[in-house]
Amino acid sequence: MESKRTLSNTSSSTSSGTSGTSNTSLSSVTHHPLASLAHLIGPKPPPQNSSLPTVIEEHRQSLIHGHTKSDYLSFHPVCFEEFENLSDDESSTSKICRFTYDLDTKILICKVMPSQAYERAIKFFDLLITLELHTMSLHKSVLNDGAARVEIGSWRKEADSCWRPRGITGKLSLVLEMGMFETKAHLAIVARAWVETESAKLVVTVDINRTKPEITLKLWKLVPSPASSPLRQPPSLTASYTQSISLMRTEAGTTVSGKVLKNGEWTATTSLEISFIDMMGRLPASPLERNIVLSEESLVELAEVIWGSKDWQRG
Repeated sequence: MESKRTLSNTSSSTSSGTSGTSNTSLSSVTHHPLASLAHLIGPKPPPQNSSLPTVIEEHRQSLIHGHTKSDYLSFHPVCFEEFENLSDDESSTSKICRFTYDLDTKILICKVMPSQAYERAIKFFDLLITLELHTMSLHKSVLNDGAARVEIGSWRKEADSCWRPRGITGKLSLVLEMGMFETKAHLAIVARAWVETESAKLVVTVDINRTKPEITLKLWKLVPSPASSPLRQPPSLTASYTQSISLMRTEAGTTVSGKVLKNGEWTATTSLEISFIDMMGRLPASPLERNIVLSEESLVELAEVIWGSKDWQRG
């Protein structure tokens, strides 16, 4: 079977091989955002009396029926070959899960996708980006690599979706990460992992509240750290969100509210704006080229797609 395609990230990749034979202790790598995520989840030993695909499917069913409230599972140690089998494009498990794996520590993180709401939201977000690129005649200039595996140092990470300009083999331009239940902390750590390792310019996180009709989108990027000295050149950078949009369904309809950070000040907004320069890696070169804007109307449509899922309604 053909395994999932890996995108090499030249800016953060290290030579760690593919055997996963290192016995690096868990405590020695918690400085990495993805190791912090694993620590937060709490890795467990792989099951002795069952297979990992079975355990993952059981967890998905528990999520669907409301018996658990965490998207994530983590196991340690898991051999590289097992990770390869799970994440293989032909594996049924890969269709309900996004995987993160560390070659050094053999930590496996599984983000379980419990319902149609995930898949529908990802596809619709992809469509919104494609339509915006099409209006600029750039739809053939940007590759949507979907859930392709990306190298982040010794880690291998699958996004929910990702984009990069055609011909660019290093850093991704945009990554989409979605989550349900109590995932705000998880999503923030994942966004940091992409941005702080310079594996992606921008990350959009979508936090879907399954207990009530509320969705929060945030756009993350590197910004000057508040603790940086104004005299420091270059300034220290940290991952932070610079846009936040909240969608809520009420009896009167769907309301959209949000804020965007511009010139150090937060101002109100009801749309999500993605920098053209960050997306394409260059300045606009024609009157058609501009920032990608997901309008209030488009975001409401995205919310309705999610809320229309029967699986979401079970929550």
